[in-house]
Amino acid sequence: MKEAENKPASSFAGWALGGMAVAVVALTGLVFWLKTRTEDMERKLDDSIAQYEEMKRLKARVTELVARAPKEAQTAIDASEIATFLSAKANQFGISGMRINHTTPPRSGGWREIATMITLQGSRDQTIPRGPFVNFLAAVERERPYLKSKDLTLNFKESDLSNATVTISYFKRE
Repeated sequence: MKEAENKPASSFAGWALGGMAVAVVALTGLVFWLKTRTEDMERKLDDSIAQYEEMKRLKARVTELVARAPKEAQTAIDASEIATFLSAKANQFGISGMRINHTTPPRSGGWREIATMITLQGSRDQTIPRGPFVNFLAAVERERPYLKSKDLTLNFKESDLSNATVTISYFKRE
């Protein structure tokens, strides 16, 4: 009779041992899955922190540029200062005989425009070299980004210009 009583006990112990083994394997798998998820989340957090630092750096740069821009724009809002600058640039590029006229177009939507019209007139014998004129316009807009070439009329004589008219404008919010 002792043999019959031991059999059920030993078969129960085998099932219990098997169940424990399955539970250990399942828990090991769960721990491994959680560890992988944690590593992924840490990697995403590190990427987010790096992106946030980059955004802070870019925001500081933009704030600096915005703070500096009005100061730069205030240096040449007077029409006579613009004329002086344009004359100096024309001399730098060997452009002579330039006439400068100031116009005041009507205000539009809270903006005030200071417009300067430049006229160059060649003669029958002498043309206006195209290259220096183009370089002059590029230098004006590059050195004073708030000055923009607005209206441009060019009349060609062969590869150069017989006459040219350009309006360079500065817009100011009022």
